[in-house]
Amino acid sequence: SMMKKLLLVMSMCVFGAGMLMAETYTFDNAAGGKLWNTAGNWKTNGIVATTLPTAADDVVANTSGGDALQIDTDSAVANNMAAGSTASSVSEISIGSGGVLNVSGNQTFAGGAGSSVTFVNAGTNIVNGIFQTMSAGQSTIVNSGTLTNASSQITLADTDFTNTASGVVYAKSKFNVDGGSVVNYGNITFDHDHDTSSIKNTTIENMASGTVYNHWRTTWDSVTFTNRGFFDTGKGQTLRGTDWYIAAGATNDFGGVFLYTSPSTIINEGRMRASLTSGMSMQYGTLLNRGSGSVTLAILQMAANADSMCVISNAATLTISRGGGYGWMATAQGTSVVHNAASGTLTTLLYMRLSTAASGFTSITNWGTISVGSDLYLADEGETEFTMLGGTLSAGTLTNGVNGTGVLYVHGGTSTFDNVTIFDASSPTYGNCTIDVRDPGVLVVENMDLTSEFNTAKSAGYLTGGAGLDVTYDGSDTIVTSPNLGTVISIH
Repeated sequence: SMMKKLLLVMSMCVFGAGMLMAETYTFDNAAGGKLWNTAGNWKTNGIVATTLPTAADDVVANTSGGDALQIDTDSAVANNMAAGSTASSVSEISIGSGGVLNVSGNQTFAGGAGSSVTFVNAGTNIVNGIFQTMSAGQSTIVNSGTLTNASSQITLADTDFTNTASGVVYAKSKFNVDGGSVVNYGNITFDHDHDTSSIKNTTIENMASGTVYNHWRTTWDSVTFTNRGFFDTGKGQTLRGTDWYIAAGATNDFGGVFLYTSPSTIINEGRMRASLTSGMSMQYGTLLNRGSGSVTLAILQMAANADSMCVISNAATLTISRGGGYGWMATAQGTSVVHNAASGTLTTLLYMRLSTAASGFTSITNWGTISVGSDLYLADEGETEFTMLGGTLSAGTLTNGVNGTGVLYVHGGTSTFDNVTIFDASSPTYGNCTIDVRDPGVLVVENMDLTSEFNTAKSAGYLTGGAGLDVTYDGSDTIVTSPNLGTVISIH
């Protein structure tokens, strides 16, 4: 009918008008005052605007100095916003403490080659698309207000980003960083929404007042991270070529932490946890735990690859403890080196299984306290050297695998076991492992008389210590001592 046709034409006109209403506004401060909410400071299609940008309009701001864009106490909206969008442009944008900028789409800085953007936010900046700085230029961001990405990600490239003590930063999805630096005195949260963030080629410092909540997985590649405050993750973190320092008084909860692909170093003087079931897995890298440091892991796995090189130096407290079948330590295919200093305490809730692969080599040197909750597998499939130079070692049964070869040097301190099975002459693994006892080292097997097995092993050259090596049973324990001074034969 004619009425239907008329309605159709009218609706198309309205729709078309709506399409035409969307404009690109360019800020030039022509009217002066530098304010967003002055219509005369904008142009559309080269003509001075008579209205302000709406939530359907895109805005461009490539001005600085006396023409820098400001949002003082007003509310501003845009569809997409760009600053530093042209080559070599210099842009400055500020939001005052009462100002609000709500961007429906993307907010993009430094897209122009050689451009420079400075963004100072003391108010509220809400972005519903992607908040991103581009590597084509360079950005400087100082946030003392609220920067919120309500539904997507924050991506920083070649950006110096400072979040002050009053600053709050929230990314619903990923928080990606490539280049530049991040310094946090306030609160940063990246929720991820099950997306993995990527942080690389940057320096990050979380100050004593700073808190970082990272609710999902993140890959850290070639990053220097200093944590002086509180850092918490809900899932595992992967470190590649990254140096991570945890200062005294700081808390760092990795959830799980994986040192992969290229060597990484974690230096802990605060409180570090990796309490998820994945615990800490090391392919390449170093853990230095010192000072007042406390490290708590669900499990510890070292040297996952044949070419792995992993080092742990512990001069504080390292605890591997979690219920439900976790709380164990294992070294695998590559080279694992553990030094436990006189001030160091290393504790596992369950077993310690060393050199679990044929290519594995493990060296452990102890001056402090090592406590193994159940059995110590000296050499499961590979080669192990375990050297006692002082302190104490306690474990359940000292045993070994079918093909592993190992030696326990008791050259200092006291090594105490509930049982020792490596000298069971009926076992097919008999002779694969040896024990060398030198003064002042003492070997004790509690509540068992193993003098016969030990003396047989002594005659066979599997229990050594030179002339005067003494195996006794005191009515309760088997005790092995030697008057010969300890000299470490080989420490790798």
